Formats: sequence, structure tokens, C-alpha cells
Amino acid sequence: MMSFPVQTLVVQKPGKKKKPGPLDAPINLVNPDGTPFAASGLTPAEATTSTAGVVRQAAHVPDPAGDTPTKAEYVALRDALVTAGIMAAS
Repeated sequence: MMSFPVQTLVVQKPGKKKKPGPLDAPINLVNPDGTPFAASGLTPAEATTSTAGVVRQAAHVPDPAGDTPTKAEYVALRDALVTAGIMAAS
């Protein structure tokens, strides 16, 4: 059985100019119906406790004042993680 080499295509933003190399071939991405391809709707879903997804960066929480974190410091950290979507709310 004959195998075919894998061709990597890099999609660049429209209008971005790049000096073509000797093996570069111009391509045009289109949908099966011939309309221009747009990568819409490909955004990953929010993360859940059972499904990987996109999460936001958690807000900064200051270091504990002493060697043992207080309840308020712990709650501040937990709330920042919940707000960012890194930790489930309950």
C-alpha cells in the first residue's frame, strides 16, 4: 500500500505578508459549498469538574500574613479559583 506524506498547512491572518519560500504553495480554504472558510465556533467550552476546557487566569491573592493562613485568606484563594473557573463552586 502506498502512503502519502503529511502536508502541514499554516493558516495566517488575512493581510499578513510573508516572503514565500521555494516550497510554499498558495492555498485557499473553502467550505464544501465553496464559501470562504472561517474558523468560527471552534472555541473550546468552559471547563467543568469532568470536562477539560478553557479557564480564565485567577485573580492574584496575597501571600498569607503569617505561617498559618487564616480562614479569610483561605476563602479569598478559594473564591479567586472559583471565579476564574478553575475550581467548582461546590
